[in-house]
Amino acid sequence: MNGPPTSLDFLAAIIILIILVISGFTLLGTGLLMAIGAVFSKRPLVTSWPAEQEHSFSPFERRSVGANAMAWVFSIAGAVLLTVVAVGIYVGVAPEKRDIGKDMNMSNLTKRRQPPPKPDTPAEAAKPDSQAPAEAAKPDSAPAKTDTAPAKTDTAPPAEAPKQ
Repeated sequence: MNGPPTSLDFLAAIIILIILVISGFTLLGTGLLMAIGAVFSKRPLVTSWPAEQEHSFSPFERRSVGANAMAWVFSIAGAVLLTVVAVGIYVGVAPEKRDIGKDMNMSNLTKRRQPPPKPDTPAEAAKPDSQAPAEAAKPDSAPAKTDTAPAKTDTAPPAEAPKQ
């Protein structure tokens, strides 16, 4: 169906809707009549015994009919109760509305990298950075004496003794 619906489509939809409504009423009506017939059953006692002995089975038949009626009553009441509870929960309880996107951790996603800052002077641009990797690759040896200033050491002051 690539185009807009036509009047024939609307007519078909109306006919289908009418058939569905009639089918639903037929099924509900038949079910209601069956339930009423099962609950208020007045069927005659039918056995294969002779007429003289048939009356002795009458209490058992009444008890069976009563149990059948009670089973139908409880099943219908349970179905109605379950339907009322389900509709009540559906209408009465509002679903939890959370913005899932708000809780997402975005810190681990990749970001665009900023280009390195441009040097201010042409001398900084011409200075090669090849000395830093060469010094890092050397083993612990005596530092090269290129500067005349004494090397700074990071020594922490001695810790104070705990006071008692």
